[in-house]
Amino acid sequence: MGNQYEGVVVLLREIYYRDLVILMFFAPIGLLLFKLGMSSKKHRIATLTQNLMLMPVMIISFFLFGWFFYKGFEFGPGITGGWGVSGTALPWSEFMGPNLDAKPNPDNIINTAIPWHIFLLISIIVVSIATGSWIERIRGSALCILSVILGSVFWVIAAAWGWSKSGWLVELTGYHDPFAGGVIHCLVGGFALGVLLPLGPRLGKQSEIFDVRKTIHNPWMITLGMLMIYVGFISFYFAAQIPLIKTFDSGNVILTTNIYGAPTTIYGTTANLFLSLAGGMMMGFVLSKGDLFWILGGGLAGLVSTSAGNDLYHPLQAFLISIFVVWLVFKAHHWIERRFRIDDVTGVLAIHGFGGFFGLIISGFILWGYPSSPNMEFADINPAGQAFGAMLTFWLFGFFPGYIGSQVLEFFDVLRIPEVLEIGGQDTLAMEKQKEEIVDFTGIEKAVLKEIIEERKN
Repeated sequence: MGNQYEGVVVLLREIYYRDLVILMFFAPIGLLLFKLGMSSKKHRIATLTQNLMLMPVMIISFFLFGWFFYKGFEFGPGITGGWGVSGTALPWSEFMGPNLDAKPNPDNIINTAIPWHIFLLISIIVVSIATGSWIERIRGSALCILSVILGSVFWVIAAAWGWSKSGWLVELTGYHDPFAGGVIHCLVGGFALGVLLPLGPRLGKQSEIFDVRKTIHNPWMITLGMLMIYVGFISFYFAAQIPLIKTFDSGNVILTTNIYGAPTTIYGTTANLFLSLAGGMMMGFVLSKGDLFWILGGGLAGLVSTSAGNDLYHPLQAFLISIFVVWLVFKAHHWIERRFRIDDVTGVLAIHGFGGFFGLIISGFILWGYPSSPNMEFADINPAGQAFGAMLTFWLFGFFPGYIGSQVLEFFDVLRIPEVLEIGGQDTLAMEKQKEEIVDFTGIEKAVLKEIIEERKN
């Protein structure tokens, strides 16, 4: 290992990330509960089964090529260097299994950063966030296909560019995003929007003035789900801070760094996280006049809004930024909902997309001139670099892949469930079919179908 301290640090890191995997699992569980709480009873089992299947789909796809994209695209490739792929990133590598004969190279096996299973769990969280906006009308097969595109291709490439110590966005533009406000949240919001446009709103869920009727079907479930999401968010903050050993004149010191390798403190970033949560929840309460969805969603938007700079912000800065960004998120959500008839069930576009986007823009001004990385040859943080990163993550890695992918699925008529299933309910009609009360779904008479439509509207 080189000296006695390195062995201690390696052991510490193993224990650290082992425990964080367990805690981070609260996030996808919470997201699932939140989606179920926002889903009507007639679609609840379908929502549950579709979203449960995301886990095996993401595990397989990320193992086969997701980790490869992250390790191979740090330099573009071809922008600041060539391919960065080492043998440890390939699915058939000996390092991907419990091979005790493998001879690990500390510079390659985890690159002094987050190990692959943490990235796998983040990919599951990424797709779990996005899929909440499409529930009650998307096909399960389309859900899985879009999730692979998002979770095992585009978010990991964006992470390689801007959430890696050697990423070319960090080096050339000064992009700084230690807790992934852009490469996760902004990107997910853009991808959700790209799918929502071809997918369209739920039937009977919009009034004449195009206000989406956001119905909380189970307030206890969404509250418990969001609290679990908060726990997962805190755990993610810990995962994005890496225990390492550094050599100083006085000797070797064990400390924590951010994703770029710059020293930071967990207690400082955690204080910023809680102040962001408080500001977001308070503003959500005030703006919505006590609406449960926006109290919980405002807290999450507050957390997202400061993710681009919480390793450098003062807690009071984090608090004020979260208040301002949640105000912007709330206003932007209602404007775009009315203007474009966007039916985003769980508010992914607003909470994650707008929260991450505005948070990046603001951080560029507040942190202007700070080092983006401990590598002094890299560009400093600046408004142009943060704005460029926001546009890149939202549009190039988010919106366009989601829009093109869903348009292809729509062309082959496999994007949206049939109208009769959406109106009657996937769960309801499935149970009736099992009981042989209905033999042919398409055989429902128009009068009965019209009656069902009117009943659901009311």
